[in-house]
Amino acid sequence: MKNPETPFIFFTGKGGVLKTFLSCATAIKLADQGNRVLLVSTDPASNLEDVLESRVYDKIASVRGLKNIYAINIDPEVSAREYRERHTLRLLELPAAWAGFSEKNPDKPSCLGPTSALKSNQERYNAVVSRLRNPEMASFYLVARADQASLREASRTSEELIELGMNNQNLLVNGVFSALDKTDDFAFEMENLEKTQMSDLPENLRKLDLQNFPLLPYNILEIEKLRSLPQVGLQKKMLAYHLINMQELNHSLLGMEELVEDLTANKTNGLIMCKGKGGVGKTIAAAALAIMIARKGFEVHLPTTDPAAHVQDFMNQVFDLPPNLSIDRIDPKLETQQYTEKIVSQKGKDLDEQGKKLSLEDLRSPCTEEVAVLQAFSKAIQQAKRNFVVIDTAPTGHTLLLLDTAGGYHREVLKNTGLDPSHINPPLYGLTG
Repeated sequence: MKNPETPFIFFTGKGGVLKTFLSCATAIKLADQGNRVLLVSTDPASNLEDVLESRVYDKIASVRGLKNIYAINIDPEVSAREYRERHTLRLLELPAAWAGFSEKNPDKPSCLGPTSALKSNQERYNAVVSRLRNPEMASFYLVARADQASLREASRTSEELIELGMNNQNLLVNGVFSALDKTDDFAFEMENLEKTQMSDLPENLRKLDLQNFPLLPYNILEIEKLRSLPQVGLQKKMLAYHLINMQELNHSLLGMEELVEDLTANKTNGLIMCKGKGGVGKTIAAAALAIMIARKGFEVHLPTTDPAAHVQDFMNQVFDLPPNLSIDRIDPKLETQQYTEKIVSQKGKDLDEQGKKLSLEDLRSPCTEEVAVLQAFSKAIQQAKRNFVVIDTAPTGHTLLLLDTAGGYHREVLKNTGLDPSHINPPLYGLTG
């Protein structure tokens, strides 16, 4: 890729588009040119260590075998406790949100800590955001694959960044397939399918500088292989070596039919959670399982906790969906709105106008969304007591944060109520899958 001309470089995109590989390759290229580079991972389920083949800590440290490169990996347990500071776009929005909250609630505590502490750091937050909005200071690389779901995610991200005043954007399309044998009908069809997807690029992405990176037949888990990403000549050498040493693999794996039989044997209900790193096919697996179980005559509910919510993209391609299959998304904004309206109607009916205003102001606390999403998640999994629930979860890091929130909420209830623990069931209590 072209050399970025700004000191701050961000890579963002849907899970599985290989953001980590491109960011590492960029860091290595810059370091090889004599620059000192700090590589930062904000992914709670980061695979930075695997890609760099070096230990990466939660403190800045040098990367083994590489000169001029330092790295830091945010600890997942720390991110679980402070998750509001750990989603890239959410992180960029927080300074403004905190500023508004601290101005309206100068003496009140929040789930992020004492408001006074937030206010004391406000100048630093504003300075950071100012730098990110400066096109001479920060560049944003939207990473995607040549498929509609990935490109739509990049399109939404681009719009959100523009709303935040961060306009210095570029589009990187990774893993572009090119058929080596044009007589191979399947390979040729794959290549044409990607070309069709790229020809229907969202309008806002057409305005961005575009760079394509090829789908490579080797695993990019070594430094030299990372160096090959932006170097066509090195790619050809790696490809020639790979083809010479390629071995045919013969693995026999059971199909989805056998898995469904096992999951439903002697059962009428259960919880199934498809979890894993972004881009591994959780959504397709969850949707396929839900459809196949429903076609066996069981009642099935398919909710998604993924902020990107691509399950509907898959379902739109399926004809004659079973009538006993229900699908929905846990939308943080919608859940927060409904939770707020519920609390206002329940607790506000006996309050005067001033009291209602104070109650509504309190619900604007950053904690409200956390509680609302947790309640929706808990409600969804409780349905597994009556029928099958197949959850299309967010990427591993997001899911861990949600589960940690559930555990933390349960611990807080025990600590503050003094009730017998046997009388308080956490959301996943008694459910297996």
